[in-house]
Amino acid sequence: MPHPEIFYKYTSADSTCKILESSRLKWSSPSLFNDISEFQIMPEFFPSLNESMSDYISIIIGLGFSNSILGTNKLSSNSSALLKLVKEAASMGIDKKLMHKKFSQKFVDYNLEMDLALREHVEKDINTARILCVTTSFDNDALWGNYSESHNGCVLGFRHLQNTPLLEAEPIIYSDKPTIIGTGLEFLLFGMNRNMLTLSHKAICFTKKSSWSYEKEWRAITWRLNEKTKLGFYLFFPDELESITLGVRTTIEYEKIIRELVKFKYFNTKIYRMQNQKGHLVRTLC
Repeated sequence: MPHPEIFYKYTSADSTCKILESSRLKWSSPSLFNDISEFQIMPEFFPSLNESMSDYISIIIGLGFSNSILGTNKLSSNSSALLKLVKEAASMGIDKKLMHKKFSQKFVDYNLEMDLALREHVEKDINTARILCVTTSFDNDALWGNYSESHNGCVLGFRHLQNTPLLEAEPIIYSDKPTIIGTGLEFLLFGMNRNMLTLSHKAICFTKKSSWSYEKEWRAITWRLNEKTKLGFYLFFPDELESITLGVRTTIEYEKIIRELVKFKYFNTKIYRMQNQKGHLVRTLC
């Protein structure tokens, strides 16, 4: 999906003044977000790992009884270890049927094990993630109500310049279904490949429930391993700030402060105000 020319950040009037004074935006850990499902929706395999286990064991046993080594160099370390056990069992005269039964009895709930492993990894790193959430429009009624103090705040418009973080922003995928990253059999045989890793990253970091789709969110993510707090305030270039849109209820006092701050160093920033015209938000230059 192509990047929009302008990204918008909804915020309070007081935060707008602080942002203009410091030229810094707040990037937060998802553990601070208002959606408690952030980074909690894990990807899945289809067919699942458990559903694929019988076929997996049959394939490894088949390889163990075959003289061919074709493709065995691509097996995961776990598959290679199991193949070695199969060959040892075959050399002792154990037949395929008994071998399949014995190996099947030793395997645990792989679906649960994978989910727990992913969650443990995410929980370990979640507080090092720093996320900037933006959207694609300046006239979203719900966002004005939720994030801009019920129309008392502002919307900041940012153009993405070369070599700036907003160029890395990606759109949120809104879905109530789990992301499928591959087949369970493929993972069991060969382990996690690059495509699975990419899809897992998108599933965990860039997927939200469909009930949040009204936000039309894009987000940029960075990782700060050495920061002690769960948020950071990072610089942006004054030329990135394309516009400031005042809310219908933003006070004249705040407008005066914002104009003075813009005059100081945001030379290419336009100032707008929203108006309520017959129940519709209309933006005008002021």
